[in-house]
Parts: sequence; structure tokens; C-alpha cells
Amino acid sequence: AEAELALATRDLGWPPKDLKAARVLLESHGDQLNAAHARYLEIRRLLLIGRLDEADTLLSTCNPASLPPALQTTHELIVTGIAIRRIRAQPARAALTRAREAARLSGIPALAAEVDSAALILNSPAARLIARGESRLLTLEDVERLFASKALVVDACRNAVRGAKIVS
Repeated sequence: AEAELALATRDLGWPPKDLKAARVLLESHGDQLNAAHARYLEIRRLLLIGRLDEADTLLSTCNPASLPPALQTTHELIVTGIAIRRIRAQPARAALTRAREAARLSGIPALAAEVDSAALILNSPAARLIARGESRLLTLEDVERLFASKALVVDACRNAVRGAKIVS
């Protein structure tokens, strides 16, 4: 409960070792449902602090098919978040579609609202393109196409320069 409250308030200073220990204890007692919930809290923390590879690795150990719809929704929202941060629009949209269906099956209005919030983020402008003295907003799909092109891109969010498949 403390970890969930800390995540909700974006207090990421709490000790993740305690949550991992709780998850291991729950697993050892056969409480797979609460252990899965604890694992998703661990993954969400990793996602929030930008440790995408670790979050993705831990997420790959989860099998959402055996979980109730509420945790399936959580799983798919995490998949959506990772895809958005990695500038992968199609996988983000696919995961969001699965999250929407799982939230509907769960019957929990707050989960449906969280899916709607993620959809707003996915559909909001993701970047600003400034070229030839003009500025325009870009969707995640636009950014993905731009990154795949041969254009020279100064990525101020990631402090990187991209061009012709080179990132520095």
C-alpha cells in the first residue's frame, strides 16, 4: 500500500527493496495475484524513473492472460507507456486498445479513466518541429517517421542529435 501511494504521489524515494521483498514473500506463500500487483508496482516505478530496459525485462516475466482484467489493464498501460517513451506509436496504440477492453471487462471506472488519460497523452502533440523558420506540432507517429528519416534532428528532450541512423 505504501508503494502504491508513493507512486500515486510521484514520491520515488521509497526503498524498492521493500516492495521486492514483499513480492517474493507473497510468491512464496502462493499469493500470485498480490505478487503480480507488487511486480507491476515495481515496473511502474522503473518506468517513471526512465529505466525502460529494466522495466521491459521485468514486464516480460509477467503473464497477463492468467490475471484478472484490472491487472491486465495495468499490464497494457505499462506496455503503452514503454512504447510511448521509445517512440513506437503502433505498439502503443495496440496496447492501449487491449487496455481499454480489459478496463471495460474490469468494470472499474477509475481504470477506464486511466486508459482515457493514456489515450490523451498518446494523441497529444509529442514534439515541436522547427524547420526553415517555421514551427509545427508533431504527433508521436510524426516523430517516429522523422526519427526513421535521414533528416538531421536535434532531440532536446534526450539531449541527442540524430541523422542518417546515427544517434549521438
